[in-house]
Amino acid sequence: MRVPPSLAYGERGEPTRGIPGSATLIVSAELVDIAPAASDNFLIRRKKAGTGPVIRNGQAGHFHYTGVLAEGDDAGLQFDSSRMPDRPKFVTKVGPMGSVIEGWKKGLQGMRVGEIRWLKIPPELGYGSQDQGLIPPNSTLIFEVELMGIEPGAAGAVGGGVPRRASGSPRGIEIK
Repeated sequence: MRVPPSLAYGERGEPTRGIPGSATLIVSAELVDIAPAASDNFLIRRKKAGTGPVIRNGQAGHFHYTGVLAEGDDAGLQFDSSRMPDRPKFVTKVGPMGSVIEGWKKGLQGMRVGEIRWLKIPPELGYGSQDQGLIPPNSTLIFEVELMGIEPGAAGAVGGGVPRRASGSPRGIEIK
């Protein structure tokens, strides 16, 4: 894009950077994040930029995540984490075909390997009115998600999921 002098450094320029007075700047920019509309309760915040490739819809990624409750008496309660000892790596497809909650389907798109995001997921994009063990009905959830890598091979060859109710699980949750 072109930036005229009146919107850049003006008549003085920026001599310490080698920009002469009245210079028109040509700027190249890459869109790396889109903030949701303020009226949307779903939020994505980048905690750390990634440096690896971008995961595309249909590709399976290896993720680390930690989920906590956002509101109520149990706000801040961790209900699950892939970083707990003896947990298998968590792999899921990105995009609408993924077998995860809707907030993850939206929140994982466009991540770079190494990127860490915080996702604030309202109930309608999470578990809604369903009781999920440690996750009460109508809960807003906060996830910290890190894309560790992209699975090689055919796009979407590996499935996965986020915490789901499991009657035999000691914590009441399992990965499907």
